[in-house]
Amino acid sequence: MNFIFCDDDTAFLDTITDLTRNELRRYPIEVQIITCSSGEQLLSQMENTEPDAIFLDIDMPEMTGIHVAEKLEKMPGSSIIIFVSSKDHLVFESFSYHPFWFLRKSDLSQLSIVVEKILAYVRNTKYIFDFEIHKQHISIFLKDIRYFENHNHYVTVHTTSKSYKYKASIGEISKELSAFYFARPHVGFLVNCQYIAIISQSELKLLSGETIPIARNRLKDVQKKFIEYTRSVHV
Repeated sequence: MNFIFCDDDTAFLDTITDLTRNELRRYPIEVQIITCSSGEQLLSQMENTEPDAIFLDIDMPEMTGIHVAEKLEKMPGSSIIIFVSSKDHLVFESFSYHPFWFLRKSDLSQLSIVVEKILAYVRNTKYIFDFEIHKQHISIFLKDIRYFENHNHYVTVHTTSKSYKYKASIGEISKELSAFYFARPHVGFLVNCQYIAIISQSELKLLSGETIPIARNRLKDVQKKFIEYTRSVHV
């Protein structure tokens, strides 16, 4: 995952990137952070990378954040923009560029919420799970996977439209998806929290009406993962 921070105030740039790195340490995911001190520098960086999120100062000399956003809108890619400013009145001017969030320089207390929301958004809209069946490569968006089911060294991927069965280790899949909102209620199942409707003492009920068993020693972990998911969606 890639983040770009752009601000002509280098002291503030150091502050917000350090705070963001601290927030990201809470998550098992690798993030590259790139800093720019001008809009021109940011646009130059866009030639070599497609960031998942851009923290963009609105009030910069020569090329303002609004002008940068206007140019970004015409470029390919799907980076989300978090506008940053010490001048609240500028936020209204930014609305036409559909910012993901607006942060005040004087109050970065919402930064933890913003980071959590960014990660949830990127996970749900951009991440893909890849596997092969009989040498055929298959790619599925994580948001479309309801759950994985293990049986006799084979894993069945149940998606919103169909199911795929292939030889794999559900334990390895669980490790691969550890940074995402997938819960392991039972040794034979890995469930996308997005599709959980009810958690009882002995089973999960999915939005589809299907039920999945919960091992007694896994209940707390499932509840914790589901709470993390709901917080990321509703905060």
